[in-house]
Amino acid sequence: LIRCIEAIVHVCGSAMGPCIVQVVTPLPAIWEAAGSVDANLLRGKILSLLTRIMEIDWHDVVDVYTQPLHDVFGNVVLALSRDTEHVQSGLTLLENYAIIGAAAFWSAYAMDVSRLLHSIVGQVKPEISHMVTSVTRVLSALWSVAQEQPRQEKELVVVSFVSTLAAASLRAPSVFLAAVPSAHTPSFLDTMLHLFFSISFSAVGPARRRMWAASLCSFLSVSPAVLDRMGLLLEAIVQVLGDDTSPLDVHDADDADDVSVRRRSLLLVRKTKLVPPTLSYIKQYLCAQLNKCSQMYGPEAFNQSMALVEASIVDTIQAL
Repeated sequence: LIRCIEAIVHVCGSAMGPCIVQVVTPLPAIWEAAGSVDANLLRGKILSLLTRIMEIDWHDVVDVYTQPLHDVFGNVVLALSRDTEHVQSGLTLLENYAIIGAAAFWSAYAMDVSRLLHSIVGQVKPEISHMVTSVTRVLSALWSVAQEQPRQEKELVVVSFVSTLAAASLRAPSVFLAAVPSAHTPSFLDTMLHLFFSISFSAVGPARRRMWAASLCSFLSVSPAVLDRMGLLLEAIVQVLGDDTSPLDVHDADDADDVSVRRRSLLLVRKTKLVPPTLSYIKQYLCAQLNKCSQMYGPEAFNQSMALVEASIVDTIQAL
């Protein structure tokens, strides 16, 4: 039956939009009800169906990311953490969820995904481990280039590298810390802030600026290095929050990706980047992170750092 539904989804494509809730809603219950003998086979079919659903170009379909579709990923994480048989299809599905679910997906599952990636390294076939560990190696290489002195790459190239690291710091913190150790956090913040206020960063679009602002927010509850940089950090975030008139292009100024992987994935179908955080999300996240920062480092240290912030910036934040 599940294979028949998958075939129908494949043929109908985005025309399945009005019916997709009915297709997805029973999947968590079916997943949990699978007997031990048939569990792997049935769950593999469910993963295949979900992957087929997520491969469709839903660009013109409103509200395709329904609550049942969101909830069923929890089953996927649990299954992959227990059994590595379906890791490859699970990783493909993860990419597609990241595109369609955007902030809603990452806010719920970022830590689960981060822990999952670390847990499966060394527990799966070499080619799958390579898929996971290569992420950390690439991030480490990007950070090495960003720190080069004298700099060999153009600033816009470094901006692109740091943008990737910023996205990782926000969406997969433990993966980011594996590439950029906590001892390097002050240097990373200095690099971000320098590039943010340089001429080169004005050349990129609002999507990337929003990602940077959200990443800067994330460090408020991670490192005491933010206390000495609170003025510039909050100035950068407020600057992004005030940039609500620019058209949002998720491609920004990125160069087109040279895609060598031939597997079907929504990342390739839509040829797009992860949808950046919304301004309303950044506002809420900033307020929550400032409260955490005050609790972590104490009111006295926090107030001293806020004294470094321009009054107009403080007024803007208090009005959020």
